[in-house]
Amino acid sequence: MEQNIFNSSFNLAVFQIISTAIFILVFIGVVVWIFKMDKNIIKKMAEIPLDKDNNETNTEGEII
Repeated sequence: MEQNIFNSSFNLAVFQIISTAIFILVFIGVVVWIFKMDKNIIKKMAEIPLDKDNNETNTEGEII
């Protein structure tokens, strides 16, 4: 009985370690991708909310 409890908790710990490792790898990958991204693309993306030509909407919320 005690052996089964130990084995099941060990399996849960393995899943926690694997999921944490996957999260850290994805996070590091996104950070590296952002730093390697072209600065002109980042500048264009930053200006999108301020661009009046693309953000004009009518009274119904549709883009014109």
